[in-house]
Amino acid sequence: MLDLSANWQCRKKRFTFLSRRAIREGGIRARSEVLMKLKLSLLLMVFCVPSFAQFSGHVLMADQFAGATADVKINACVTAAIALTGTCDARGLGGSQTIAAQINVGSSAQVPVTLLLPSSGTWAVTITDGTSCGIKQFSSAALIGFNGGLGQLVIVPNSSATNVRALYCTDFAPTGNGSYVRAEGFQLYNAVGATLVKGAMDVESTYDNSSFENITIASYNGVGLYVKGSCCGTLFKKITSNGGGSTGAIPVVVDGGSPVGTIDVMFESLSADHAGCGQHEIEVKGGGATGAINFYNTYVETSSACSGTTHVQI
Repeated sequence: MLDLSANWQCRKKRFTFLSRRAIREGGIRARSEVLMKLKLSLLLMVFCVPSFAQFSGHVLMADQFAGATADVKINACVTAAIALTGTCDARGLGGSQTIAAQINVGSSAQVPVTLLLPSSGTWAVTITDGTSCGIKQFSSAALIGFNGGLGQLVIVPNSSATNVRALYCTDFAPTGNGSYVRAEGFQLYNAVGATLVKGAMDVESTYDNSSFENITIASYNGVGLYVKGSCCGTLFKKITSNGGGSTGAIPVVVDGGSPVGTIDVMFESLSADHAGCGQHEIEVKGGGATGAINFYNTYVETSSACSGTTHVQI
């Protein structure tokens, strides 16, 4: 009898090859077995080629999944990666891409998963429902880009008609009241007057050692970075948020919240720049048990067209 168990493990790229002994024997039975194995191996190679394109260990390639837009490809890839507790690699989706529906990095089940972002490109958000985010990150998930400064993947509203909660957000009602996440290496850019209900970047309800690093925000109306209900060592490191001096622009807002407020949050090497006239580069609000908001090596730059505005308001 033929042992076919190894033949069907396509993801491991294992095939049953011809037996030297069977070839040497040269009998009818041996030749029949050789032919059967050869045919089976050829069939497996034909049907498993798509799997090879999608899988490499537990790393799945998002650009190999079906879909007309980046969100369809990535959501399918992330769902498959969650089943493997693996990684969805979206580095092949550089260039110009469309986000027509929210990209979910993880799920409310909080299963660990990682999404790798391309080093450069433009992902345009066309959502208009006012409640979705361009990208939403759930607890136990990592969102990893590879460049800092302006050489990053840029997530933008497609036009002024775009209407979302935020271009990027965390889960604002996670199980256990807090998320544990890591996000880094991308840019959020709103220069077209799109409606971003909470802000370009909405970070809420994050817990111990959650980190956000090497992220550039340029939002020329409303709030750039909005933080609420985070605590317990959440870290924002090397974040730039620029309001462009535009009307109503506020680069950074730290808000209170429930059930724990915003407590023990660190901003390290923050650059908060160019609020709109009459606004502040950094606003820290109450509304909950808010305290121990730490700023280290902070840079603030006002808009040259404005005068008399306090840069920081608490």
